[in-house]
Amino acid sequence: MRTIVPLLEQLGLNDKESKIYLSLLEFGPANITQIALKSGIKRTTVYSFLDTLKNRSFIIETAVGGRKLYDVADPKELERVIEKQKDIVNQITPDLNNILGQREDKSKPKVRFYEGVEGIKKVYEDTLNQPSGSEILAYAGFEEAYRIIPESFLKSYVKRRVKKKISARGLLPFDSYSKIHIKENKKELRKTIALPADQFPMTNEINIYQNKVAIMSFQKDKIGIIIESEEIASNQRIVFNLLWDALKKK
Repeated sequence: MRTIVPLLEQLGLNDKESKIYLSLLEFGPANITQIALKSGIKRTTVYSFLDTLKNRSFIIETAVGGRKLYDVADPKELERVIEKQKDIVNQITPDLNNILGQREDKSKPKVRFYEGVEGIKKVYEDTLNQPSGSEILAYAGFEEAYRIIPESFLKSYVKRRVKKKISARGLLPFDSYSKIHIKENKKELRKTIALPADQFPMTNEINIYQNKVAIMSFQKDKIGIIIESEEIASNQRIVFNLLWDALKKK
């Protein structure tokens, strides 16, 4: 069951919604009280989560003997919902691009701000929106990322990056987290240069990819910023490569 949780998170369910869904999946039809007991979630808050799950076609509501019961929907129904959403996106994408194109000033960098852990996740997701064979250059600290971002998401992110054949080069502080990941460098399409943690106390992450530079702050601020500018990305790439080459010679 644990392997299902990260996949449910990718479908947009939060922790409590996942618990409710999995309890119904495991035990079958149940009323509100039973769901609360099996999922470990307060009965008073179960209602709102059930409404969300029902509206998104994850569960169904039935009535037996005048009592409301809930159960998981046929997974094929989820497939139909996702296909319908894809069709809608395909229909509106041309209009959205047209409107966006009209408002953009191509000469100015485009800056997007994201807040909280969910916002930082969106920044990570954006780094995957590039062709197979692309490369991400990163100044990163694994310890800070793992401190606030679920491990299941980070593992999923790496797997999807590898699947798309997007490689990575990173400069990072040498700590217990980076030590583990360095051992997986080849498998995870990554090259790294680890620096003494006391000389390189990196508490945020900077990714350079395509025509973008992404900055993620993991401490008090918990924000993500994506700067879309060919000039800025190109210059940051030059700086990174100069530093990379200089450190490799040491």
